[in-house]
Amino acid sequence: MSYLIETKRCRLREFNIADAPYMYQLNLHPEIFKFTTDPPFENIEKTVEFIKEYSAYSQMGIGRWTIELKEGNKYLGW
Repeated sequence: MSYLIETKRCRLREFNIADAPYMYQLNLHPEIFKFTTDPPFENIEKTVEFIKEYSAYSQMGIGRWTIELKEGNKYLGW
């Protein structure tokens, strides 16, 4: 897997399908919606579709990144 940035404890990388359950849960949180204004995903399947269709990396060279804790590859957010 390719990482954009690595610190002593964390890594940033592009989204992947394994992130879907975590992204789904995170996007349901009202505090997250307050700042992103993205509507919550309807279900995990819609989250997977979002990840598959996410084109910001290729179209603009930037985008949202998954943040994971190195220890245990734990998903922290995006």
